[in-house]
Amino acid sequence: MTAGSMHADRLLLRRFDAGDISHLIELDADPEVMRYLTGGIATERSAIEQEILPLFIDAHRNDPPFGFWAAEEDGRFVGWLSLRPVPDTGSVASLGYRFMRRAWGRGLATEGAHLLIDAGFERSSIKRIVATTYEENRPSIRVLERLGMRLKRRFRYSAADLAGSETSRPSKELWPGDDLEFALDRQDWISSRA
Repeated sequence: MTAGSMHADRLLLRRFDAGDISHLIELDADPEVMRYLTGGIATERSAIEQEILPLFIDAHRNDPPFGFWAAEEDGRFVGWLSLRPVPDTGSVASLGYRFMRRAWGRGLATEGAHLLIDAGFERSSIKRIVATTYEENRPSIRVLERLGMRLKRRFRYSAADLAGSETSRPSKELWPGDDLEFALDRQDWISSRA
């Protein structure tokens, strides 16, 4: 693994650059991709250009495996994954991902996330990796379960939480269901590899 890329069986994870603007616009314009994030509303181009892409380019750029990673299959952008330290914990990282609809149902999110999880536990001192998803997002729940993550809690985002999202511009409307937090502890990861 270099600071700029990581390889899985079918995926190349690479750092974002300015040329990825069209990829992120296309990804966030798909109402099905954004269904459980914004209720299907596309992220505004200006937000992607001015806030999201700069974050994706700069966040933990020189601190692999942390940061945001563009996922490519056969040289074609299919989505992104992220692994970021959770502030004020010192030992927890947060996993995130978003994939083009054409990549759904093929195990690519699981493959890329496995790569980041393995790198996170192998190359850092984190003790736990967490990920959240909406309770009705069954495909995302299945990805997290395939990664060996376990449901730890149900919760509801506040309007302030939604307004503070860094990776999309979610609806400020609170949804009736719960969000779910899944986690994988270092010891369970070690046991799964034995």
